[in-house]
Amino acid sequence: MRLNTKLLVTCISGLCVAGIVALVWNGQLKKRLHERCAAEGQASTEKFLHSDAAVALTEAYGPFIQLSGQGFFYPVWNTMGYLYLTLDRKGVFQRATIPIRIYVTEGRATAPGSNQLGQPTIEGSFNPMQGARISVSHPDLKP
Repeated sequence: MRLNTKLLVTCISGLCVAGIVALVWNGQLKKRLHERCAAEGQASTEKFLHSDAAVALTEAYGPFIQLSGQGFFYPVWNTMGYLYLTLDRKGVFQRATIPIRIYVTEGRATAPGSNQLGQPTIEGSFNPMQGARISVSHPDLKP
């Protein structure tokens, strides 16, 4: 009877360790995916700000120079129903530096059927104090 109990405890312990390793591994894979999606979303936004499509911002603040800042965060209270990453950056233009919040959204929810990075869009109005909000959908971003 004792041998069976020891064997059962050993098997359960092994399964617990394997489960923990799988959770950590999955978390690391997800973190790397989200870091890549954030970087690609920022690069797409920079390209957009350098283009003629961002005429509303360039008319107000002059030619776009660069984005500064790093990192991203997840929504604290997600009422959107899909995953998105938030990147807070400073947009440096020739005549002003404004806060820019980039939302990299889950492509399968915001651009179903697309397998490419979406075109960034300026959301709502903008001003020097509150800055601008820009959304871009990413086909690989998943919860």
